[in-house]
Amino acid sequence: MKRILSAFLAIVTGVLLCAGVHTALAAGPVENSGQPYYIVVNRAMNTVTIYELDEEGYYTVPVKAMVCSVGRKGHATPTGTFSIGGRWTWVHMLDDSYGQYCTQIKGNILFHSVCYTKRSPSTLITEEYNGLGEPASLGCVRLQTADAKWIYENCGRGTKVTILDDLDSPGPLGKPDKLVEYISDEQANGWDPTDPREENPWHELLERKEQTVSCALAAQVLYQLSGEEGLEDPVDIVAWAVERGLLEDGGEGLDPAHPVTRQELIDILCRLEDAEAQE
Repeated sequence: MKRILSAFLAIVTGVLLCAGVHTALAAGPVENSGQPYYIVVNRAMNTVTIYELDEEGYYTVPVKAMVCSVGRKGHATPTGTFSIGGRWTWVHMLDDSYGQYCTQIKGNILFHSVCYTKRSPSTLITEEYNGLGEPASLGCVRLQTADAKWIYENCGRGTKVTILDDLDSPGPLGKPDKLVEYISDEQANGWDPTDPREENPWHELLERKEQTVSCALAAQVLYQLSGEEGLEDPVDIVAWAVERGLLEDGGEGLDPAHPVTRQELIDILCRLEDAEAQE
C-alpha cells in the first residue's frame, strides 16, 4: 500500500507540474553569485520563481514558485537585475498601510506581504489579498505572508533578483494558486491564511477543508500505475477505471471533473492493490 501511495503522489506531482514546465530559464543561465538562491519575478504573469544552483554552478533548478502582485498602472515595478539589500519585519508603506516580512529589491521597491492596516498580523486588508495574482501594488512585489517570510528568511543580502516580462510562460513551475482563492466577507477574520503563527484562525478552518482531486486526474494516475497503455482521452480513462471497479459511477455515468476526496482516494488505491494481487 505504501508503494502505491508513494507512486500515486509522485505521479500526481509530475502531472500537475508538467502543465507549467518549460525547459529554458526566461532570463538565461545565471552564474553563481555566492548565494544559495536566485529570484525571477515575471511581471507579465505576476509570478515569482526561486532557483538554486545546478552541478555546473548555474541557477537553473527551480525549487519554488509564488503568486504575487506587481505594480499597477502608473506604478510599474522596475525591470532589470538587482541585489537584495535590507530586510525588515514590518515597514510602514507609502499608502499608510503596513507590510510584513519586507525584503529590499531596490530603493523603496520591496518584496512584502499583502498589506495590513496596523502593525499586527490580525489586520489584513482582505480585498488586497483577494487581488493577489494581478497588478495591484505601488511598485513593490506583494506576496502571501508565508512566501514573503520565506524570502525574508532564506534570501540574504546580495541575492540576485531579475524582474522581467515573459508573456509565454509564468515559469517552469507554473503560477500557483493562493492558499485560499477568495476570502468572502463571512470568512474574513483579519488574517492571511498562510501566516504560520499558531494563533492564526485559518489553521483550524483549513484543516477541516477536505482536499480533492478530479476523477479524471485520479483515473489518469491509476491508469499509469496499472502499466497499461493506449488510452489518452480522459473520458476513456475514466471509463476504464469504472470498468475495473476502481471508480464508481452509480450507474449514471461519471463526470471526469467530479471531485474525489482523500478518503475515497485511499479506498480506490486499496481496490487497485487488491486487483493487482489477484492478477
